[in-house]
Amino acid sequence: MSQSELVKVQCQSCGHEQEITLWRTIIINMNPELKQQLFAGDLNRFNCEKCKYSSFLSSALMYIDAQLGITIQYYPEDLIDNPALY
Repeated sequence: MSQSELVKVQCQSCGHEQEITLWRTIIINMNPELKQQLFAGDLNRFNCEKCKYSSFLSSALMYIDAQLGITIQYYPEDLIDNPALY
């Protein structure tokens, strides 16, 4: 099952705070729309409701395609030195 959580994010431009869905694991066989969002650059993206500022949220993500037998774990560069990963 694909896994996500609601997180509060503060806009870097105007300071407005809002909740967004942050995806941690996507299983594209169960949720093919998430594959499209990922490849379009829209998955885990913050779009401010107030000022329209947009940015990608730095977060680890697991991509699973069971049909092709592919699993990819992505860690953004700013998380690589985090001791919690090891």
